Amino acid sequence: MKNYLLKLKLLAFLFLLIPCISFCQTSSDSLTIEQIMSDSKWIGTSPSEPFWNIDGSKLFFKWNPEKAPSDSLYFITKENHVPVKASVAQKQNVVSASSAVYNVERTAYVYEKNGDIYYHEIKPGKTVQITQTVAYENNPQFSFNGKEIVYARDNNLYSWNIRDGETKQLTDVVNEPVK
Repeated sequence: MKNYLLKLKLLAFLFLLIPCISFCQTSSDSLTIEQIMSDSKWIGTSPSEPFWNIDGSKLFFKWNPEKAPSDSLYFITKENHVPVKASVAQKQNVVSASSAVYNVERTAYVYEKNGDIYYHEIKPGKTVQITQTVAYENNPQFSFNGKEIVYARDNNLYSWNIRDGETKQLTDVVNEPVK
């Protein structure tokens, strides 16, 4: 009697399994994980290139939730965790915390933005654009006991005096063509 019930249960299970098998995908139209993951239409896009702004009030990142041709800049704050698309002005004025170089007292910092050098005093909240040239200036550092900003341009070093705004060329490296 037990064998009969066991065979009956097995037969019922097989009858239930047959419809499931008949509705399965065939190998010709199967979808692989690689195919799904390679197309952002299936899974959406993930935020990328996160960075904090200079005062740590906003976390910026690139994202494309609208499926546009390219990513846009978004941010969240400690108070608002819903991503907000950055305005044109915000994109142009954002300074990454990692790009700032502070003086020893941490009362001021310098940074490079769009190939120009900027100096910012924290207490009054005042920013001074040190350079405004077509040349690309970079790598600003405090030097001369924090009294000057030294930066690079065209393989040469320059200094800018914080007190009087005077700029001096410190090196004169000339790139001569190889003969």
